Amino acid sequence: MQKIKISPRTMVIALAALCLLAFGFLIPWLGYYWDDWETILVGKQFPLGEFWKYFSGDRPFAAWTYMIFTPLAGSTPMAWHIVSLVLRWLTALGFWWVFGMVWPTRRKQVAWAALLFAVYPLFRQQPIAVS
Repeated sequence: MQKIKISPRTMVIALAALCLLAFGFLIPWLGYYWDDWETILVGKQFPLGEFWKYFSGDRPFAAWTYMIFTPLAGSTPMAWHIVSLVLRWLTALGFWWVFGMVWPTRRKQVAWAALLFAVYPLFRQQPIAVS
């Protein structure tokens, strides 16, 4: 185990594969849950700028995320779940990159931590893709 080299390409692929294995295979059977429905309704019924008004009372900084991802995902549940999965993967990559800069001599430990971070159930709302 001491001689194993972990390249950036290997980590990108490993994190993507792990996220796909852990969460991706269920995507075709997932739908909308909790607050997803009302956010999709706002996105379908009003122009994107209305998200600022809609979220101004309780989550004023949330509107920009919906303004970016609503045109990408539309109103298709599968598209929102794919966006959510990609964001999880990018977050795990960011975790690996930042902690790799903090501890450059501990590449292997940082890689294991990033892999654990990708699937650790701290964020339990993966099925709630829009919210």
